[in-house]
Amino acid sequence: MPTFLKSTTGPRGGVAQFSKYKSGQSYGGDITGIRSNFGCFNGAGRGYLLPFTNKSASPVSFDRIMWYNSAADSDNLRLGVFADNGATPVGGAALAQGAIAMSGGAADNALTINITLTPGQLVWLIGMSDASITGDAITPVVGAGYMDWTAILQDALGAFSGTAAMRIDNSYGAFPDPFSYSGGPYADSLIPNMRLRAT
Repeated sequence: MPTFLKSTTGPRGGVAQFSKYKSGQSYGGDITGIRSNFGCFNGAGRGYLLPFTNKSASPVSFDRIMWYNSAADSDNLRLGVFADNGATPVGGAALAQGAIAMSGGAADNALTINITLTPGQLVWLIGMSDASITGDAITPVVGAGYMDWTAILQDALGAFSGTAAMRIDNSYGAFPDPFSYSGGPYADSLIPNMRLRAT
């Protein structure tokens, strides 16, 4: 399960009050809890995007991007980490991406990566399956002292209300680099449990 982090950043990055990431631990967005076995992330070519910021005052390296699945799905999953370009939703270059076969049970599905994020750097975690899968959904924090998840999505989507992930439509396959999409972006009430593992 992810560690819950509290930040003092603005919606597009900045150094925060989190001093150290622990090696071998996985970290997601600022979240309040997990709704286990909550959501069906529907259909091939439907991608989910989550903002992630390095909240420490030092560069941090990560060796896995992870999606926790809570059912016995045995489909294929594409995962990626993309830079934020400060303009269009996501829109930046790929830092890492690849495909894995899902484990077929309730477990983390992890792609090996090798990235280093600078202090305050905002990136986007992206996940897409080739069929409907059942995953844990998370509930982000929106409040003082936390990464302003709503503001990030408002900035990215142009219009946004409520608590949600950003979703796009693309043909299932390698993500375009720099990132682009054929449909969306949309606000989606399901937020998948995606994290990065620190080295």
